Amino acid sequence: MPTKEAIIKACNTHVSKQIETIETALLLAREAGNNDTKSSAGDKFETTRAMMHFEQEKLSNQLTESLKLREAIFQAERTAPAKHVALGSLVKTNLGVYFIAAGLGKIKVDDELVFVISTASPIGQKLNGKTVGEAISFNNVSQTILSII
Repeated sequence: MPTKEAIIKACNTHVSKQIETIETALLLAREAGNNDTKSSAGDKFETTRAMMHFEQEKLSNQLTESLKLREAIFQAERTAPAKHVALGSLVKTNLGVYFIAAGLGKIKVDDELVFVISTASPIGQKLNGKTVGEAISFNNVSQTILSII
């Protein structure tokens, strides 16, 4: 099982790449909007501007969500270990490894898949507050908690 530090590093790398990609796309969209000149087809120009504005708004929302993910990972990193599953817990079950932080999904760390989930996710809600030895049922599949770090 990968260490918590390795998982946090992989999460931060993943989110940083997301943020960088979105910021680049947002910059390109803004430049395209600023460089667009009014053509003789006024309606076409207005439609293009509206579409560019919509794209910039969509990218801004994605950036906001990615920044929230980064903050959630930061909070999870700073949380003290607990005997029950909570934000920041690294949970090993008989079926997989979960890091309770932010909704990133599956990431590969040290050649092992880790599910990075939030406490608000359906499986995160099932795991939240559980202790070693307890079982949860998710999608009609039972899992037993083997360890919590």
